[in-house]
Amino acid sequence: MQRVVTAIGHVGLRVIDLDACVDHAQEVLGLRVAERAGDEAFLTCGGPHHALHLIRDEAACVDHIGLVAAGPDDLERLARHLADEGIAAASRADPRVERSLVFQGPEGFTFEAYTGMTNVPFDYQTTGIRPRRLGHVNLRVADPDGMAAFLQRMLGFQVSDVIGDGAAYFLRCNHDHHGVAVTSGPAKLHHYAWEVRDVSELVNLCDLLDVRGAGVLWGPVRHGAGENIAVYHREPSGAVVEHYTDMERIYDDGRARSGRWPADDPRWLSRWAPAAPSGLRDLGLPPRPAPGAAGLGGQR
Repeated sequence: MQRVVTAIGHVGLRVIDLDACVDHAQEVLGLRVAERAGDEAFLTCGGPHHALHLIRDEAACVDHIGLVAAGPDDLERLARHLADEGIAAASRADPRVERSLVFQGPEGFTFEAYTGMTNVPFDYQTTGIRPRRLGHVNLRVADPDGMAAFLQRMLGFQVSDVIGDGAAYFLRCNHDHHGVAVTSGPAKLHHYAWEVRDVSELVNLCDLLDVRGAGVLWGPVRHGAGENIAVYHREPSGAVVEHYTDMERIYDDGRARSGRWPADDPRWLSRWAPAAPSGLRDLGLPPRPAPGAAGLGGQR
């Protein structure tokens, strides 16, 4: 399948306490509000209009995952492939993007593929740890094989690493080792991840979380799959957030091999510690019960 997606663009979360989540996004994640109206807030780290879309709701869940498409022709091709498999998709008018296609993938996750998001200035001050960009998402699903196959077949992702006999997949849509990680478990967005400049910013993040009384869930740790150094914490919605640096990059798809890790080799998860803390894998937010592909977000 020709590559359709070139980057993970944003995540959309439904949250109970919108004000607390916006405050955390600005004061810890280092984002700034690009737009806020009613029950929605759009936050950016500069450049694209938003990398985080927050929507006030009565229950916390994942509204959608935003995927940057290579171009309008790729969206047209994606629409045809979705139709061929009987998957409903909806184009929608949004002044923040040129074109958009919304559809539901396996296990209830809604995706928005789009082109031409408007830009906002890079220049702003923050007390948080401002990231370079949103880098990847980690999805837990009952059928990792099915989700990995869908991402390859429909969106052109390529496999970088496989854990065991399909217990987990790391898939890339650009030079980064992974844009989506798929692991086994009940359907959840386990975490979304921001790339920072270097390890010193991970240290600063840990200090900032300590000062704010939020604490670190795990890290610093170096993953074997991807080689990135990472720190995890939990934000007010209940979502897990990763900040990372030094991820492996794969520049030659023709020569790159799909790495395989034995399921009983803990180094794929951590080279520096034997295991993640107890209970960490159970965290995350479930996908929103689907109102239909056209029901993306709040005020649309």
